[in-house]
Amino acid sequence: MQVRIVQTAASTDPEVNRAAILEVSEGADLVVFPEAMSRDFGPSGTSMAAYAEPLDGPFVSALLHSSHRSGAAVAAGMFEVNPEDPQRPFNTLVVAHGGEITTYRKVHLYDSFGFKESEAVTPGPVVPTVLDLGANVDCTPEHLLQFAVMGSALVAAVEGKENPSVGLLNIGEEAIKGSETIKQAGDHQITVEKMALDDKGFPQPTGEFETLEADSVVLALGQDVDLSLLDAVPGLEIKDGVVQVSKNMMTSHAGIFAGGDMVPAERNVTVAVGHGKKAAKHIDAWLRGASVPATNIMALTARSGRLLSRATNQTHTISPVTDISARRSARIFQRPACTKATSRPRAFCRSAR
Repeated sequence: MQVRIVQTAASTDPEVNRAAILEVSEGADLVVFPEAMSRDFGPSGTSMAAYAEPLDGPFVSALLHSSHRSGAAVAAGMFEVNPEDPQRPFNTLVVAHGGEITTYRKVHLYDSFGFKESEAVTPGPVVPTVLDLGANVDCTPEHLLQFAVMGSALVAAVEGKENPSVGLLNIGEEAIKGSETIKQAGDHQITVEKMALDDKGFPQPTGEFETLEADSVVLALGQDVDLSLLDAVPGLEIKDGVVQVSKNMMTSHAGIFAGGDMVPAERNVTVAVGHGKKAAKHIDAWLRGASVPATNIMALTARSGRLLSRATNQTHTISPVTDISARRSARIFQRPACTKATSRPRAFCRSAR
């Protein structure tokens, strides 16, 4: 793509500016003019109402003509008529190409260093903020709440809203999800399809829809485990789409270990990292034909900060491997999935009895 940036100062004479727009020559795919190209802002406090135009006015007509003649997409800023507040038009970016236009009304106005754009211009509407946080269908309600809190905090910081409302959308490529769940989004509202859990605990579409109010939308994009790399491995036990493992994280095929969201467990990064650490110890022991002592159970209490520990006498016995070539073939497959974020560190433990 060839992009041409026109670094020029707009005139206070709209006719001069339209003439500059019409001078665009061939050879570029995109030509970009400055903000307020239809007419310069002028000194701070200058009213733009007299220079505002509708989107079918002379300035946009010049953009369309220039785009048609040059074959390029032409972008430039203008002051667009605001029917609800004629004295404060919109500061609008217009892109003309192929006989059509696309527009964006400036949201964040420049009020700084003695210049106050908001006195002469109306900010554009704020559409719902969409965040992709990479959740999946197996995330717990606690995870979804944390995603909502993160989305709310971000919108509050970026948009300056106090206590913004948040809508959680669960979409993805699995058969139980899909973009059809979201039927409409915009104007601070989203229309979604209601879901119901089947006899296996998985959400299924119901054909019923409802409209929700929302300032921001957090997309919880689902994920399926790709087990295709294991198709040629004999003896693996796969149930409900995940690989079955023993307490030492070994699969039913000797020498292959698995962890993360491809085994029956809670799907989040914390658990996946724990699986990796646990599997590493057992892989080492399996290669050496040894056993792994039970890990001490430790937790840090949130209130007192005291370190509690309790050890057990139990050991996990792993069958020794006499064939050294088989020992060297130990492998681990680990695929962390859902990210879990917390506002403060916490630890939970259950003592072995």
